[in-house]
Amino acid sequence: MRTRGAWLSPERRGADRVVERPPALPDAARAPLPRVFFATQDRSGPLIWRCLWPAAALVRQGYYVAHGRLQNPRSAQNAVGTDAIVFNRMSWLGTELPQGEAFIAEQHRQGRVLLFEMDDDLISIDCREQLHLLGAQEGLSPGEVDDAILRRLESIHRLDGVTVTTEHLAGVVRGLTDTPVAVVPNAIDWAWFQDVSLGAPRQDRRLTIGWAGGRRLEADTAPLAEAWRRVARRYPHVAFKVAGYQAPDLLAAVPEAQRIAARWEPLDRYARAYAGIDIGCCPLADTPFNRCKTPVKAYEYAAMDAAVVASPTVYAAALGPDKFGLLADTADAWEDALCRLIEDQALRFTLAARWAKRVRERHSLPGQAGAWPRAWANLIGAARARLGLRRGPPLVAHGMYRG
Repeated sequence: MRTRGAWLSPERRGADRVVERPPALPDAARAPLPRVFFATQDRSGPLIWRCLWPAAALVRQGYYVAHGRLQNPRSAQNAVGTDAIVFNRMSWLGTELPQGEAFIAEQHRQGRVLLFEMDDDLISIDCREQLHLLGAQEGLSPGEVDDAILRRLESIHRLDGVTVTTEHLAGVVRGLTDTPVAVVPNAIDWAWFQDVSLGAPRQDRRLTIGWAGGRRLEADTAPLAEAWRRVARRYPHVAFKVAGYQAPDLLAAVPEAQRIAARWEPLDRYARAYAGIDIGCCPLADTPFNRCKTPVKAYEYAAMDAAVVASPTVYAAALGPDKFGLLADTADAWEDALCRLIEDQALRFTLAARWAKRVRERHSLPGQAGAWPRAWANLIGAARARLGLRRGPPLVAHGMYRG
């Protein structure tokens, strides 16, 4: 039996679309500590996982967690009265560093702590190849990407703390800076994901194997592409969906009649790109960049009731051997795992149900939202003690619009 939507409470269906209509902020003066402002600059996938979802969950629990662009006076006004500003994957460029240092000094004078949030390894030279690829999507040259790596690390050196997604990534950061680090694992807004995805009815009734993701090195998808080529030939009644980045090797592996292509939806409804996927594929090559990732794609497949096949890198610890999903690291292993799930419907449904229950109970919001204020409180307390800052900033906006 398919269960998608079964765990979505009636009061949440169609409610609180946290991307385009976040819940109203409480009074900062009466909200529990810490009070936080996320400084953002883009609307990429990490923003929803590391800002929009947790902020909405915490606001519903009474916390004051705002977000927006500091360069925008209207949104920056929401940072007034907060205990910390969290820079979401942002940094000052070399020419901006003097202005940034003045901004930091002003915030410290007001008793406010400045933190950095990072969910990928954006500062290690070991990850340069992957970062060059990601930078190319934004029109950046390799030299500009290398400069951004350096400036990001320089910014972290000057800030008061860093939040990251995993202990592995925390180890990378600690190896490059003395800035304190706290780990806050990723958690999916289960109700939001199901709510939005239910708005995209299934269009293709065939059993569908799917991959969803952004631009990446071909090393990630090469074994999967070869497995798809073999499986498509063995099972002509099976469809293959590529959502988001249209990975050339995956598209080329499958005959056009069996291929479903879906570009990313806007952020407020990106969950719809996963519609119709019965078996979700999570391939990751064993590289320094990928070892710092988290199993979020498997969480998203769980919310769609899909069984999961994944690479051991990152996913082995989450899925376990054949308990919540299947693991594969070569084309042969991918082929075997996908064929097992195609031919054994009971296994496919059992693994999907177990994994959905696991994610809903252990890796979803609002249950896991409390990890954020605990991490912030620890970093803020340590920074105030280290810097001798007075406890609690004044409710004034002076110096808030710089940097």
